[in-house]
Amino acid sequence: MPKRKATFNIEAMLLEEAKEIAKQNYKSLNNFIEQAIKKAIYSEQMCMYDEEMKEAAEDSLFLQDIEEVNRDFAKLDYAEYSFNRSR
Repeated sequence: MPKRKATFNIEAMLLEEAKEIAKQNYKSLNNFIEQAIKKAIYSEQMCMYDEEMKEAAEDSLFLQDIEEVNRDFAKLDYAEYSFNRSR
């Protein structure tokens, strides 16, 4: 994936801690910062997903759709379960 140069201002103590961790456990400070940002993005995305699922759990139309899908696939699910059980 292509990389781009970026400049950030962060607290001096935070930078020193990042450098120390990077020196011990990562190829470079850049690699450590990239991994930290990826983890932060993933964490934020999971929080957003959780919120969306909480909202969906209270949405009657969404719940009706889910129930309909469950009914539609119930026979297939049972057939798959029965097939795998007989092996």
